[in-house]
Amino acid sequence: MSFEQENFVYTKTSYRRILEEIKRIVNEWKTVDGSESLCEKLKSVVSSLYSFASVGGPHEGVTTKEETELILKNTTSLLFYVNSLLKNQRAT
Repeated sequence: MSFEQENFVYTKTSYRRILEEIKRIVNEWKTVDGSESLCEKLKSVVSSLYSFASVGGPHEGVTTKEETELILKNTTSLLFYVNSLLKNQRAT
C-alpha cells in the first residue's frame, strides 16, 4: 500500500528490513539443493540486493519509483524462493 501511495522511502525501508532477515537466514546455510556454489551465489544475490536497497530511503541517496519497484519485486520473488527452500528443506 505504501508503494501505491507513492511513499517510496517507507516502502524501501520496509523491504530493506525484509532483506536483512533473509540475509540473516541464508548466511547460516552451507548448501542449497546440495550445492555449495549455488548457496554462495544466493548469498551474493541477497547481499547485492540489500546493498542496492541501502541507498536512499532514510539513508543518503535517491529514492525513485522505478528503483523502489525494482527492490519490491525482486525482494518479493526472493522471499518466495527462500520460503520454498525452507519449506521443502532444500537448504542445509
